[in-house]
Amino acid sequence: FVPLRELKLLETEGNYTRLHMKSGSPLLYRTLNSLEQRLPESLFIRANRSQIVNLHKIEGVSPWFSGGLKATLCDGKEVEFSRRQARAFRNKTGL
Repeated sequence: FVPLRELKLLETEGNYTRLHMKSGSPLLYRTLNSLEQRLPESLFIRANRSQIVNLHKIEGVSPWFSGGLKATLCDGKEVEFSRRQARAFRNKTGL
């Protein structure tokens, strides 16, 4: 079991999902959609079709192409938000 606060990013790899956290990046045989349904909406947000981000692990956000956003995580990894998800992020965070 992994404490949710340790998860930084969930990323799809076919029918598998890679969990990015401080202690490593294990691969689960679960789809991103099935995991998304079990995650609390107050802590996680879908960034695009293939990534879900922990809101508490975002260190910075900048505008990106066509109304999207680019978020920088605490480990320096950058995640691009789609236009639709950028709107949802702005609404959720008040940006």
